[in-house]
Amino acid sequence: MILCKRDISNFSRIVTLREVVTIISSALNKRYTEIFFASEINMSEAEYSAIVNMIYKRYCGISLAKVINSKEFYGIEYVTNESTLDPRPETELIVDLFMKYFPDREMAYNILDLGCGTGCISISILKFYRNAIATLVDINADTIDIAKLNAVALAVDKRCNFIISDWFGNIPKYQKFTAIVCNPPYISIGWNLEKSVLSDPHAALFAGDDGLDAYRVIMPRASEFLEDGSLLLIEIGINQRDAVIKLSKDLKAIEIGKDIAMIERCIVFRRV
Repeated sequence: MILCKRDISNFSRIVTLREVVTIISSALNKRYTEIFFASEINMSEAEYSAIVNMIYKRYCGISLAKVINSKEFYGIEYVTNESTLDPRPETELIVDLFMKYFPDREMAYNILDLGCGTGCISISILKFYRNAIATLVDINADTIDIAKLNAVALAVDKRCNFIISDWFGNIPKYQKFTAIVCNPPYISIGWNLEKSVLSDPHAALFAGDDGLDAYRVIMPRASEFLEDGSLLLIEIGINQRDAVIKLSKDLKAIEIGKDIAMIERCIVFRRV
């Protein structure tokens, strides 16, 4: 069957034009511009049905990334699904800060990605540091499978180790890392969120009544897994800086990174 501009216009009354074109290009495995500038698009009835279903999911409030099972992070496309947190632009700050403190791209850094989700933080780093290695940890086996899929797709899987673990629980105590990178859940239970955000797993978003439950586990133990002078780069929520610093042990906060909206978004700690 043939999809024309009028059909796309009708769809865009339900969701935005950008989202319609993104969904169609994803479903047909074509470039965004190829769909956007096409006067007519040939497809099978099965493909048309799949597109309508995807548009309906987006209309119902499911995030676009969950609809197309893909999200860009640091200029790299990552597979995502219902078991993973959609990569966020704010989290790219962790990669920026890693590059600031570890400028030598040839060094064999050993990175721990704690609560890895899609693996977007550590895998993005590995794409820029060809000799670095990473251990990716998550409590959810399905999430680890997605991180593995991304590592293979981006040709860094030979430099990755994957562990199913509740934070540090299953990480060998003798293991030390050059850096720990982490974007833990930090939203208070009951906080009002957009419906699309709630497409993400509850456990990847919420962390107790004050949003600090994950930090209460991570901060007292992080220094055990860091070499002397090594760094923890951890994302925080709004107004959580002081509380997170207070929970730290044998760590010194050396920088508070702000995102593009000038919100304090990441703390860099050094093991002392």
